[in-house]
Order: sequence, then C-alpha cells, then structure tokens
Amino acid sequence: MSKKRATVFVYYDKDGIVDRYVLFLIQALQKVSEKLVIVCNCELTDAGKKAFGELTDDILIRENTGYDAWGYKAGIEYIGWDELNRYDELVLTNDSVFGPIYPFDTMLDDMDKKNLDFWGITKHSRTPNIHGITEDEFFPEHIQSYFFSICKDMFSHPGFKKYWDELSEIKSLEEAISLHEVLFTKHFSELGFSWDVYVKPDEGVDGFSDISLLGFKTYELVTDYKLPVIKRKVFSTENDIVLGTVISDGVRKTFDFIQDNTSYDINMIWDNILRTMNLKTIRNNLKLDVVLPRDQVSVSVFTRVAVLVSKRLMDKIPAGINETECNEIKVIALPEDGNATSTIRKALCLHMEDYDYICVVNNEAPGYEPLTIEHTFMQRAFENILASKEYITNILSHFEENQRLGVLFPPPCIHGYSAPNNMFWCRPKALSKLLEDDYMNNGFSGEQLYCNAALGEGYYSAYVMTDDFAATEVRTLNNVLADTREVLEETLTALNLVQKSGFVRGIMIRFERYPGLYSSARQIYRFLKKLFRRS
Repeated sequence: MSKKRATVFVYYDKDGIVDRYVLFLIQALQKVSEKLVIVCNCELTDAGKKAFGELTDDILIRENTGYDAWGYKAGIEYIGWDELNRYDELVLTNDSVFGPIYPFDTMLDDMDKKNLDFWGITKHSRTPNIHGITEDEFFPEHIQSYFFSICKDMFSHPGFKKYWDELSEIKSLEEAISLHEVLFTKHFSELGFSWDVYVKPDEGVDGFSDISLLGFKTYELVTDYKLPVIKRKVFSTENDIVLGTVISDGVRKTFDFIQDNTSYDINMIWDNILRTMNLKTIRNNLKLDVVLPRDQVSVSVFTRVAVLVSKRLMDKIPAGINETECNEIKVIALPEDGNATSTIRKALCLHMEDYDYICVVNNEAPGYEPLTIEHTFMQRAFENILASKEYITNILSHFEENQRLGVLFPPPCIHGYSAPNNMFWCRPKALSKLLEDDYMNNGFSGEQLYCNAALGEGYYSAYVMTDDFAATEVRTLNNVLADTREVLEETLTALNLVQKSGFVRGIMIRFERYPGLYSSARQIYRFLKKLFRRS
C-alpha cells in the first residue's frame, strides 16, 4: 500500500439488510485502506452486524440524521482529529454505487501521480440552482460526493475541521445537495486547495449542463473512461426524467457490458434492486420487456414444459406445439371452479415440482359487448403467449438466457378495456410464494399477485410480444400519444389564458396558506409546461 489511507464508508438500508454488493464494495476498499470505519445510518439485522463485524471492528451505528454528509462527519469524529493525522489520505464514500467494476488500485495509482489536495471520481458541471435553498443562481461545478479522496495537507488544515463543525443541519436530500455536495469543492478550492476528478469524458462537458453524466452517460463512462462504479439510482430513475434527456438505453447497455466483459457478478445488482426498487422503473431502465420473432431464431432443448389450460380454451391452443425442439410439452386441462386465481394456484402448486417452465392459459370470460372487443383481448393474449411452436421455443430460450426472469406476460391493453390477465409463462420456482397462505391473503390480484410473488423470490417479471404484434403496437402508441399531445396543447393554452387573467394567481395565493397544496399545485403546473415543451 503506497499510502496510509483511512476510509469512512457510510451505509443506509431501510431494513438494515447488508446485501452482497455492499460487502464486495467494502472488501475492495479494505484492500487499499489501513483503517476502515463503517458508519451505519440505521439499525442492522443480526446477519448484517455479523457481516460487517467480519470486515472491521470500527462500526458506528447512529440515527439516520443528516444524510451521508453527517455520516461522513460522524465517521471523521469517530476516528478523531489527532488520530486522523497518522494517515496520508482520507477517503469518504458510501453505498450508493455498485462496484468496483475495475480495480480501485488503478484509479488510486493514477490519481496519486497528480499530487492533488482532493479529488473524486466524477464531477457535475455548473447548473441552475433548481432547489432554491441557497441564494446562488447556479450550482458551481463540483465533485460528486459519493467518493472524495482528501490529502493530509487538506484534512490537517484548520479550515477542514471548521467546515465540518459548521456544517448546517441537513433534513432533506435537496439540503444535502445544496448545503454540502455542491459547495464542498468550491469552498476548498477558494481556500487554495487543488482538485480534479478521475473520469473526465471531454472538455465540452458544460454542454451537458442540465444533466449528470454519471446518471445519463453511464455506458460511455464505463466503456471508454473506465468508470469503476455505477450509481444505484440509474436503475430507479423515473423514466420520464430519462426520456427528456437521452434515448435511455444506456443502463441496459452498461448492464450487458459488465456481465459480458468484467468479472463483476451482476447477481449482486439483481439481489439489491429487486429487493429495494420499484419493478416498473427497473423494467423501464433495464429494458426488460422483450420482442421475440414468430419464427425460431434459437435451438434449445427443454425437457420439462407444461401448458396448463382451461377446458373452454383448449381448442385455441396451436396445433403441434408438442412438436417443438422440446422433448415434450405437456398440455394439461385445468379444473373449472369459477375462480381463476384459485384455479391457477392449485394447478401451479400441483405441478410446480414437475416442470421447469409452465404456461398458464386461463382468462375469465369478460362477457363484454360487442364481442369484437372480447375477441381482440383474447387475440392479444394468445398472440403474445402461444403464437407458434417456433415462438414458444424462443420464449423458453429467453428464460434460459435470463436466469432472473420469473414471469412473462402479454403486454397490457393500451386501448379499449382491460380484463384481469391470467395468461403467462413462468419459471415455477419463482412463484413458490403462492404455496404460502399468508401471501395469498395480502390483497394482491391478477398480474400484481404473480409479479410480487416473483419479486419476493428474487425474480423479475416482464412483458413479451411477437415482432408482428410489436409493429402494430408501436403504431397504436403513436396514435394515442398524438391524441394526448392535442389534449395537452388545448389544456395548456387554456391555462395560459386563465393565468393572464389573474385567476390562477388568485388560486395560488389561497394555496399559499397551505404549503403542501401550494407545492403540489406548482409542481403539477411546471410538469405540464415541461411536458408540453417536449411534445
């Protein structure tokens, strides 16, 4: 170890669970640190305490106050200012990233050669002050605070201790950004300390001033600039934010690159995001929904496959499906007991151990008129679940290639009406929670019942459609969006006219008496204006 390095690692999990990615990250930091302090802004499970205890004796458990900034402050004070002077370098980092994808040693050696006073991995360029917590019109260019490296000349300077002693109380994420992250770099730069970052994509970074390159150009940073970590939040960022900036395929490309070109175990990512994040945002950011050809593109052999189908729908099953490359696809009639969920549960429980993959075909008859609507709904389901024997093989191959996939549904209706969806392909072990009476009493139904069951076992769910159907769907979506744009345009025109009349201002003044309502009203109006500009 070229330098005596002390590292403060701040950790938070609402359930106190320590996932494998955290242990892997800390172990990598431990290899380059002489002293490692883990600051837990939460209570830990017994398993979490044991796991951390095997890594270091220096564990500080505190209340979740002040976000990471006050966690860093607590970690520094735990080490002690006199003790800190024994070290050459102080690293402040946290659990908000997955990695390292590339060894930390390379980064540390490269940055050591620059003889900087402090540095980080990435920076955010100058941006408008969107939070309004400080009076500055712009946030200055700054190091992103998930990783700081600070040399002895800086942390032994009286100004460093003064900074932490005087750090304002932080009660929100916006305050953590405004009062610490965006000010830290500027503050110490003005005191005469030199700084830089490891990943510098280009000199024209100000052209991206309204976004974080770390969040929206992840793929390029990992592949071209050897970014050693990726932010966890790239998997949970709402899709409307992403789509307003980029084509939004970077997270999936990054994920595939890590899996195919590095030794990092992506199951550590799966374990955490499926436990802690919303499935919808995961599915959007990782592009988990899939379009598969009607014609066979892959040849695989599957020995245990079943189609469980209602007797009344038996005649709709494509002929010859048991003639695919699978050794056997067994078609099994489901009992008719009047309750689709109960029927499916009983059948899955009965056959779960016997098959590797199961297709369930059991839609309650909607009984809507005209019958063309019902026919369209059933066509939508069958077309995307059992289109052809070749298509079935492609679905099964997709399951084989994606071992964390638990359930595939036909896509939801985007026009007409929607009925409960009880058609899907599944990996039976992903739905083992259906065996538990407590789970069946949780109030879930339809698609949600199976999605949450799979999540509980560490599997994701997604939509699947044929290539032919996808072409129709894209055209339909474009038509729906065109209608939506027209409605928005008319609504915003009316809002602008009303605003000019002073009526909206009068309403807003009344809302000011109720801060929650006032804030919500402003956010809705700003969202509509922003959406209108994009359209």
